Amino acid sequence: MGSTLSSEDRLYLARAMELARRGWGRVHPNPLVGCVLTREGVVVGEGWHQEYGGPHAEINALREAGDRAAGATAFLSLEPCNHHGQTPPCSEALLAAGISRMVYASPDPGRVTKEMRKSIVYQNKSSRGSGRIEAAKGQ
Repeated sequence: MGSTLSSEDRLYLARAMELARRGWGRVHPNPLVGCVLTREGVVVGEGWHQEYGGPHAEINALREAGDRAAGATAFLSLEPCNHHGQTPPCSEALLAAGISRMVYASPDPGRVTKEMRKSIVYQNKSSRGSGRIEAAKGQ
């Protein structure tokens, strides 16, 4: 299934990439990541990975958004991590917060959980083109 990003989607992705640059020189060996959460066209949370070993961009944005994250769209410079390292998986935090849609600029080399694929409308805009995985109905 193909999916086209709107001009608004592209603006929020650009903002996420702008936020990601704030971690330059402080997060290595982790990647630079930025996150913007929007709900009904309003930014409710922003975050970036600020220091190695600290909370990732998604967690910082979720903290800023609080309860307003439920039903929001997450725009990310990088697909959320899905593994336990120094921090828990951001994919699980986004699911727990009730994010309803996700748009990311670049895929994470790790694998997305089966549960996440069932639970979130997942959009990927990358060099491989765009795609969408939608929540399975009735499950």
